[in-house]
Amino acid sequence: SDLSAVKNKGIQLRKDLFDLDALVFDGGQIRQAGIVMPDGSDYLTLLCDGFPNFGIWAAPGAPFVCLEPWCGRCDNFGYEGELQDKPGINSLNVDETFKKVYSIVIGG
Repeated sequence: SDLSAVKNKGIQLRKDLFDLDALVFDGGQIRQAGIVMPDGSDYLTLLCDGFPNFGIWAAPGAPFVCLEPWCGRCDNFGYEGELQDKPGINSLNVDETFKKVYSIVIGG
């Protein structure tokens, strides 16, 4: 499958790659993602250590791809539970703050 090449290698972007939906990675396994030019040089690198989820997607026919570190995500297919019981849900008490940081490096 295309995803077997993800770890420390990559996914070849194709027009039909996201036809079924976004590629979603859970468990904090994506700490860095990037886009390289056809010659292999770095175009963009996203450094996002500490985010539990990561999504890669594009709208059909769009001339872009989205690399998104997430702290929570959409429901798994068929999930019918309550919002507060959803895996990965975040909640804060009154006056609490939640902060996450990522970096985007352009070029190499």
